[in-house]
Amino acid sequence: MFKILKEMLLDSLTRSAKVVWMLVKIMFPVALVFRLLKMVGAMPYIGDALSPLMQWVGLPGEMGLVWAVTLLVNVYGGIFTYLTLLPTLAEPLSVAQVTVLTTVMLIAHTFPAELTVARKCGVRLWFAFSMRFFMALLAGVLLNLIYHSTGWLAEPSHPIVHLDMPDATWGLWLLSQLRNFALIFVVVFSMVLLIKILDKIKVLQWVNKALYPLVKHLGIGINAVPSVLVGLTMGLAYGGGIILAEAEERQLSQADLLYSLVFLGLCHSIIEDTLLMMSCGAHYSGVLIFRVLFALIVCRIFILITRRTGIRWLVVPPAKTSLPR
Repeated sequence: MFKILKEMLLDSLTRSAKVVWMLVKIMFPVALVFRLLKMVGAMPYIGDALSPLMQWVGLPGEMGLVWAVTLLVNVYGGIFTYLTLLPTLAEPLSVAQVTVLTTVMLIAHTFPAELTVARKCGVRLWFAFSMRFFMALLAGVLLNLIYHSTGWLAEPSHPIVHLDMPDATWGLWLLSQLRNFALIFVVVFSMVLLIKILDKIKVLQWVNKALYPLVKHLGIGINAVPSVLVGLTMGLAYGGGIILAEAEERQLSQADLLYSLVFLGLCHSIIEDTLLMMSCGAHYSGVLIFRVLFALIVCRIFILITRRTGIRWLVVPPAKTSLPR
């Protein structure tokens, strides 16, 4: 038992360190740029430029920066950007607004890596991009409409994690960055270790069994269901890797490959990502329940349409290369 726990801790530490080091290399320059922009008073102008897009989902324009970083880097980068921008906002975001923002982030993020996975599985790049980008916007619009019309979750959001962003000397600012990344490491490590524990005690398997009927009757071929369930609980990298391997061995039809990637593109890693976004002040009604239902409905409609129109214009023969690490 002790040996297993030791291996889990070491593996979690290693993975967390890699994630945080990647964030340091990417997000430290971003934090530096934000500080300089704030010093010269440029942040309001950036918010004005991005506000038209963000207005569709009921968010201030500055949140466009958060989504842009999320699309180009990953969810952790987006969260760091969000927490960095919080002190600069004229008024705090409501729980509903944070839920809308984080739901949009979870549907469309890490495009350079995840669109590569989709392309290698045989999905045309333009379609993989369009599906996730525009469906993320649609999800944001619908979720914002629900919250705004009902007045639900209008209270101010209070994220568990708060970054230290002093406006004092550069020395204090650098020290605050070290503290921030140390805090992020703790959060990442906790999430990674929790997922490993849930996997070890068979909770993830139980979740997969509970979700199996939904996915089975979605319209995706039965051979693709196990891969979809892995991606749904563990993430697109895991599920996509299995799908890619099966694509290379021709065990799945092109239709099943396409439908699997569409569904997983809209909804994956429902445990880790949900907990992560709730720590930022989001509500489970959006980042979990709405996201799963939205993915199921969109994918079902997509399957019904493409069974009539065909899928040849959406797919290409999968490349015989391995998933990038």
